[in-house]
Formats: sequence, C-alpha cells, structure tokens
Amino acid sequence: MIPHGRQTVRPLPFRIQVVSVAHVHAHPLGSVQEWLGRRGDRKGAAMARTKYAAFRAADYLDDDEVIAEFLTVAAEDENPDVLLAALAEVAKARGMARVAADAGLGRESLHKALAPGAHPRFETISAVLRALNVRIELHPLTPTHGA
Repeated sequence: MIPHGRQTVRPLPFRIQVVSVAHVHAHPLGSVQEWLGRRGDRKGAAMARTKYAAFRAADYLDDDEVIAEFLTVAAEDENPDVLLAALAEVAKARGMARVAADAGLGRESLHKALAPGAHPRFETISAVLRALNVRIELHPLTPTHGA
C-alpha cells in the first residue's frame, strides 16, 4: 500500500509498459497554469508549457535481436496483456498490414487479436511470431540437478 494524502492507493498488479500522453484527459478545472493565469497571477500566465511526445516503442524496434529481447521480457510478465501489447508494438514497427498478411490474417483481425483483454488462440500467436521471424523457447524455471 502506498499512502497518498488521506487515501491509501494499492499498487497495480502489473507494470504499465507504454504510456501515451495524447490519451491523458484534461482536468475539469483546467491546468494549474490556466488557473493561475485566470487569477491574474503574472507568474502563472507567463509559465511555458512543456510538451512531450508520446512514447512509441515501435520507433526503437528496428533490429531482430532487439525485437526478440523485447518480446522475451514481455512474455515473462504474469499479465498476458503485456505480451499482446508488445506483439502489437512489434507489428506496428514491421508494418501491421505486412505482418497480418504474412501471418495469414486480415489487418483488422490482427488488431483485434492483439488488443488488451483479447484471448487469441495459440495458433494465431504462433502465426504472428512466425511472421515476425521469432520463435518461442522454453526453459525450466529452476535448473534440475542429477536428473
């Protein structure tokens, strides 16, 4: 539990991998800068707004080794939506239409299969992985001794 003012906030059971600033909703009263500006506070009115570009993992997924490592880390997360989001980012980097065609899917079907909360069949995930030129390797969680 993390104390937050008078409330106690529970940490999320998963990590948020990608954050898009474009989807953040505005506060109903406006920003602090706007509020200070309306009050006539000269400092508030003169404050410059910092603009941030939305982070797109697809912009950095330009190498097969990087893609394989990115998907490996995502697959290790307990939340299955993390792997779906990672696959979607890699598909965007490679071209969603091209990956869909290589996987034998329609572009819209690929979008639906990789959406958060989707429950795609193993065959679909396997086809997408083949289209992305990666494969699944399984390893024991703990090494076995003397077997």
